[in-house]
Amino acid sequence: MAIMSRLILAATLVWLLVSLYFMLKPEVQKYRRRRGFASDWTSFQSDWKRLVLLCHGDEERARRLMHYEKRGNPGIDDREACQRASERYHRDNS
Repeated sequence: MAIMSRLILAATLVWLLVSLYFMLKPEVQKYRRRRGFASDWTSFQSDWKRLVLLCHGDEERARRLMHYEKRGNPGIDDREACQRASERYHRDNS
């Protein structure tokens, strides 16, 4: 009896794991297709350098501009905030 209950428990766990795998498979594939962390970091660095150049080398000013963008759009990451800050700077100073 104990062996039978262990086999049923093991089969249930296997079924649960397989079901979970097939349920999450599309999300895992979507994550794999995304660009890697390293490319995101280098992209952020280039956006950051451009923003600092726009601010004439004033990094504190660039941070404030990014903070302003993140405060108005709480769901964005640093890279998006940096891009939006650059766009806003161009728009406001043209």
